[in-house]
Amino acid sequence: VFSCPPKKYDQDVAAAMQARELAVTSFGSAKSLGSHESDPLAASNASTVLREVQGLSILHPSTRLQLLHRYISILSELVQVKFNAGLFLESFSVELVVMAIWKEALRVCSSWLASTMEDVLSRSCSANESTPVQKGAGLSPCSEETVDFSMPESVSTWAEQGFLVAFDRAERLSDHLRNMDSNAQMPDAMEIIFQTALEIGKSGGVDELLGNKGSAAASYTKAMLLLSFIVGEATSLPLSPPFLLSPANKKRIEGYIVNFESCQSHFQMSQSSPQQYLDPLTK
Repeated sequence: VFSCPPKKYDQDVAAAMQARELAVTSFGSAKSLGSHESDPLAASNASTVLREVQGLSILHPSTRLQLLHRYISILSELVQVKFNAGLFLESFSVELVVMAIWKEALRVCSSWLASTMEDVLSRSCSANESTPVQKGAGLSPCSEETVDFSMPESVSTWAEQGFLVAFDRAERLSDHLRNMDSNAQMPDAMEIIFQTALEIGKSGGVDELLGNKGSAAASYTKAMLLLSFIVGEATSLPLSPPFLLSPANKKRIEGYIVNFESCQSHFQMSQSSPQQYLDPLTK
């Protein structure tokens, strides 16, 4: 799916990006994920987001599933945005990534349920009595508002239902591709996600300059979430072919995360003018 060259932005998005770059030059021009140019990584500043990403492998299943839920939510929004813009190939490409995240969620749920069952059986045997498993707990239809991430049965039902919804959405999206040029190449989903993160981050910079701190904080958070997905989750997903991220590109993306987090923390903790706390990023 991701073997084709990255697709360029459409002209409208490119124009918007160019306008934002004039207002927020501290982030520099947006580079392609495939570019080998490196950006300075502020290694001296320990990034909370990067620490969370690096600890993915030791997260409790409940915490990990909540993180996957956040990735699913923000990428599903991106799928809808691309669809509304008539960019059906881009929408479909990102939707395939969403489905892969649901598959990973199902895998985590299955492992968690198996571990829970082993614990129940172990306690039952040690007590020399039978402990019934509450099969009915949390098995009613789960929405994002009602799912209990502390209950493996509940979250498993949520993951199963979510995967089916994503599969149905992908099928409906594929209907829009039937009449397209058969020579059209599938866009690179990771490139789409990467460029979207930079666009949202720069939008946050504009809001920050205009004094819209609430909108700026939300944009920086979204941008960091998208970028953390690329560096911390995408390479481990069941994608075909697997997504590979070079060390140089990983370092570049980590640099963006540090910069966005630095901007967010500065304007939240300081009453200085926006230009004062954007200036260090240009040095």
